[in-house]
Amino acid sequence: MLRSVRRRRALVGAVVISALAASVALADAGAALAQPAFAPVLPLARGKLLVSLGNPPQWLPESGTPTGLTLFSGAPRSARAAAYNAYIALQRGSRRCAATPAGDHESLLEIPSYYTTQNLIAHQSGSPFAGAQAGDYAVTLPGITVRLRRLVRACVWIAATEHARSLRLSEPIQLLNGLFAATVSALPSASSGVGGAYTLNAIDVGAPFRYAVTTTQCGIQYHDASAAVADGTIATESVAIESNQCAGDGSTYSFTSATGGALGSLSYSVAQAIATTPTVATVGACELDPISVIPLADATQYVQAVGCRVRRLLLAPYDPALPRGAVIEAQVDGGLAELAPSGTAVDLELNGRPALAVSGRR
Repeated sequence: MLRSVRRRRALVGAVVISALAASVALADAGAALAQPAFAPVLPLARGKLLVSLGNPPQWLPESGTPTGLTLFSGAPRSARAAAYNAYIALQRGSRRCAATPAGDHESLLEIPSYYTTQNLIAHQSGSPFAGAQAGDYAVTLPGITVRLRRLVRACVWIAATEHARSLRLSEPIQLLNGLFAATVSALPSASSGVGGAYTLNAIDVGAPFRYAVTTTQCGIQYHDASAAVADGTIATESVAIESNQCAGDGSTYSFTSATGGALGSLSYSVAQAIATTPTVATVGACELDPISVIPLADATQYVQAVGCRVRRLLLAPYDPALPRGAVIEAQVDGGLAELAPSGTAVDLELNGRPALAVSGRR
């Protein structure tokens, strides 16, 4: 039995305890999900604003640790507005934004002369963050620490001074503090097709956790001692599917908090991994890390299986080093999303338009 372990540091932090687990057949999960229309990456609408929290290229709205705040925008509304400043405040989600920056009681962040050429996205390459491309504007303010919990409201004013009535955006942002997510799946690669292993992906946002694995192969059980995972670290472990399979082959994963409390458990069989209708086992929030260079149909079905939904299909410039139309990553608010609260609308970034869509054939 081949077993490989990969643990990767991600910029996340905090914890929710959930013992509810589910196994969902991918094809069945996708059957009720209408595929969104392709959204070629076009400039944002004139004057449209979007705030994204996380150190680029990640989307990761969390409190208590320094992170980045990115303000995206389409072209300014008018020639006069092109010389204006951007003022940003983060406040309690239950509060309304003031009409003017000066009327807000939170500490203001200021981007002087926001619509300058140095803030202009000159070339579209790589990920279409927030659907932005050449002609849009984007500025990231580093080292921003959110002191609130649960929900924060981003208020943005575009004005010449702090006293102008210029509120342009009031955006509620749910913070990720309090999320735990884990999945086991056997997603096919867009390059090589069906793989020869099933994989665990798990993360605890804000607190360390431990997990143990028991794998059965032809009646013989292999016990892996509990492994410790630091907070904000994605634990990824693959178990190879042997050629000499027996009924009952598979693995059971159990998760506990640093204090010993149960976070839940997942069971996954070889039969589930190799079935015509593959299955994903999930517990907690939406674990999106497995979405990386996989076929569009599988990515769409996986997103719904873990409890989120697909919002848009973003077409990135075609990279000949990757399969055409493969889903490169999942995004939320313009950044790479490795997990998200249940029910979140997720964008899927594609490597160019899929071949069938290019040819017009069905």
